Amino acid sequence: MNQEGHVDISHILNPDTCLLIQLNFHEDLFRNSFSKMEFIMAMDYLTPKVSELNMRTINVDTTHAILPSRSGNIKRENYDSLKRSRKERLIPMTSQMDMQFIDRFSMELSHEGKEIQSSSEDIMLDSNIVNKIELFSPSTLIFTGFKTDYEVMASAITASMRGYYSVVVSDATSTYSERFFFSSLELMSQILEVIDTRDLMRVWGYDQ
Repeated sequence: MNQEGHVDISHILNPDTCLLIQLNFHEDLFRNSFSKMEFIMAMDYLTPKVSELNMRTINVDTTHAILPSRSGNIKRENYDSLKRSRKERLIPMTSQMDMQFIDRFSMELSHEGKEIQSSSEDIMLDSNIVNKIELFSPSTLIFTGFKTDYEVMASAITASMRGYYSVVVSDATSTYSERFFFSSLELMSQILEVIDTRDLMRVWGYDQ
């Protein structure tokens, strides 16, 4: 730690000991995210840089996960439905400029149908996913994808609790709401490392 209180995290971003986890890279989730341009710009750096560094990557889909609930608990099902509908009201309108980013995402970044399926929205609670992660013997898990305020946050926090260095690349994640996005990042920053691609550039370099 330097005199300004800055913590040097370059040692936990060694490409040889990192595993990049890309969650739910699906067009519908990207379409409903508020920070499309920022996400595309982040991936414009990350995708070629990860390839250049030969960094290990896994793509995970949590969208088919089934929430554990008591059989026949109609009240709980109604509660979950209400919570989902409230979130969906926050989905931003799609502009003409957004369509350009959506087209790029669909052509270049969508992993739909090419992912490991997780039985839990918190991937660190799925033993199959954890076993696949452990095959790489990483010390650091780097999280990107959707949604910042739920799947990314839950998985990253649990990863930290399991003893991994847990890193979230903020501009390579997104969600419906700007408010939820920043409040989630603030919460996570108290527990794990929240960085952006500018921080990665300082460690991994700019050239590709």
